[in-house]
This record gives sequence, C-alpha cells and structure tokens, in this order.
Amino acid sequence: MIGSVADFNITIGSGVYRLRDLYGKTIYAAKPLRWYKSYLSINPSGKFLTGEPVGIFRGYVANGYKGAKQPFIIVGDNTQNTKVIPYSALNFSESKIKSQGGKTAGEVINKDEAEAQPWYIKLTKTALPFLVVGLVGYGYLKNKK
Repeated sequence: MIGSVADFNITIGSGVYRLRDLYGKTIYAAKPLRWYKSYLSINPSGKFLTGEPVGIFRGYVANGYKGAKQPFIIVGDNTQNTKVIPYSALNFSESKIKSQGGKTAGEVINKDEAEAQPWYIKLTKTALPFLVVGLVGYGYLKNKK
C-alpha cells in the first residue's frame, strides 16, 4: 500500500488521523529522525532534528508493501525532493498538525454527523436551552405574584 488511501488511518502522538486529512500538511519531527531516498534504501540519506519540519505529507508505505521492512511516510514538495521517513506514532509532532487545522478521525466524523442532521434537529438543539430557561423564568415570575 503506497500513497494516500482514502479510508486508511495512522496514529500520530495520541490522535488517529485519516491519511487524506494529513495530505498537504507539513510534518514536524518529534525526535531526531533519519530519512531515506526510498523505502527500500538501507543507508539513511540524512537526519532531521527534533522540531524540524520534515516535509509536506504525500503518502504512506505500509509494512510489507513490495519489500518494505517497516512502515514509512512519504514527504516532499515534488518528485525530485521526496523523502521517506520510518513511521512510528511518536516520530511526528501532533501539536504541529493541530496548529495547521488538522483534525483527528473522530473529530471529522463527529463534525460530519452534526452537519448531516436535519434542520429541525439542529434548531431544537440550539433553541431548547433558551426555551427551558424562558419557561422556568416565566413559571418563577408567575408563582411570585
């Protein structure tokens, strides 16, 4: 499995993110990381320090895909500047993803479900607290007379 798979999720930090929601976001190293030119490379081509941007997320290589010995993420701004970095949930900064507007899979699903509700359910959820407060206030004032 390589590239962006629509319904595939990976964990970064403590959050689970859909690959399609990570695509195009700049990924940052949460610890020193080695990078490679290919997921089949044996020797690293370079290193990123903690806090450094590693690149723009382009995809994911699953463990076992065409000989991959471990999972990798693919970063880069074009095909000539592509790097692969070993994937682990703790290798990348979740706070930097969130600062770019990144949402976990759960947050995206909750938002989609809320938006899919009919208008009258949305109206009820919005107006009901005001209606209850109004009725309680009216009852209090009426009993006070």
